[in-house]
Amino acid sequence: MAETLAGIAALGVGRATAGAVGGAVAEALGGAGQVVAGLLARSRDTLVKKMITLIRITYNLVDKEKVEIYTKEKDELGVELELEEELKAVSKVSKELMAVTNIMKVAELKVNEYKETRKKEKIKLENSVSVRFGSGENSLESSGTKVDTSGDSSELEEEVVSLASTVERIRKNLNLKITQLKRSFEESWSNTERLQSLIEKQAQDIAEKMLYIKDLEDKEKKLAQNVEGFMMKIKEAEVEVARWREACELEIEPGKHEIEQRDIVATAEKSLQLADSTAAGLCERVEEMSKQLEEAESQYRNRYNLRHICWPWRTLKLSTAAMNNRLKNAKKILSKCRPW
Repeated sequence: MAETLAGIAALGVGRATAGAVGGAVAEALGGAGQVVAGLLARSRDTLVKKMITLIRITYNLVDKEKVEIYTKEKDELGVELELEEELKAVSKVSKELMAVTNIMKVAELKVNEYKETRKKEKIKLENSVSVRFGSGENSLESSGTKVDTSGDSSELEEEVVSLASTVERIRKNLNLKITQLKRSFEESWSNTERLQSLIEKQAQDIAEKMLYIKDLEDKEKKLAQNVEGFMMKIKEAEVEVARWREACELEIEPGKHEIEQRDIVATAEKSLQLADSTAAGLCERVEEMSKQLEEAESQYRNRYNLRHICWPWRTLKLSTAAMNNRLKNAKKILSKCRPW
């Protein structure tokens, strides 16, 4: 970029140089020089116009903000090579323009040298006319100098024509390259606009996604707060459960004792019910046996009534005592077999 700006500055100097070269050639060559000077003037005007266009393009590229935006967009989408190629082309054109200015400077130097040689020849001619020779010799010497000057002028005309053809060829090449640069610049500008629209869309999408992410972060914070509250409640519930567990463990022992007592009482009640049922059965048996005994005694009395009369009294006493003992035992058993 520095080389490009230096070339453009050199072109600004070359404009004045081209004007001086054209004027010097016109003065030196007369009618033929006017044609060459006109060609150089046209080339100069064309070069100046192209130079102005190139300056505008270069200033647009040199603008810091545009370059930063352009390079950023190119960096994002990987098209840095296009900008580098354009800058290379601009630098190449500037180098060619510098070469043209150098050629013009060389031509100016040659024209100046030709002027100086003519002045020297005129001075020599005047001195020779005034000092040495007369009018005839003066005419001969003037004719000789005219021949020499005509030869020098023909050589200068050839150099100027070759220089003009070179300048014309360079001008055509520069026109072609400038048109190519314009096209590439327009394409890059259209790509830049397209990339700018794409970047704006992406920025809008990013803004929307950032808002969505912010909403999600707020929801996450609320959920985290709710989770913390639930964790505190769970810890309080765990503490309460541990307290109730300790209380239950403390109440387990008396509960077990009560359960054992209840089991003992239940078994005792069951055994009592069983004993009652067995006692009732035994009472029924005793009653039956007592009835049978009474019946047997009644039968026995009825059967042995007369016999006891005949028997001795001692035997009768023993039998009555035995019967009384049996009746007492039966009454005791009946008293024990009564329900509670």
